[in-house]
Amino acid sequence: MKGQRLYLPQQDSVYTYMARGMLNEAGLSFQDLKSVKHEKYPQAGLSALSLGVADATVVRADEWAEWSAGHPGVARVLATSHPVPGGFTIVVRKDLPADTRSKLGQWFGTATVSSGLTPNWACSHPTACPA
Repeated sequence: MKGQRLYLPQQDSVYTYMARGMLNEAGLSFQDLKSVKHEKYPQAGLSALSLGVADATVVRADEWAEWSAGHPGVARVLATSHPVPGGFTIVVRKDLPADTRSKLGQWFGTATVSSGLTPNWACSHPTACPA
């Protein structure tokens, strides 16, 4: 990747964090690349590859499988990340009343079920969260 062009979604995207981690693991950083272009949609990185606008991008394995089946020989996998757990984090103001924090914690604890997440990911204090 050294000296190549990388397409990534927004800078605070999980895709971008994964790309940074994978580059670091390979002993590289964004500064080692010719350019890093941040755009809005992760899946558009595959289009950027096929148009020759980027040399690499980061996508989910299922997105890659579907795209590569329709675009054989256009690109290849350079690296695959370690599995990434799903989940979300809720942050509230420190001065939020305790009863409101409790209600939010209870709601998010049950909301995880409807979102397909494991309920044990919802916790009210960092020390109570699973490792």
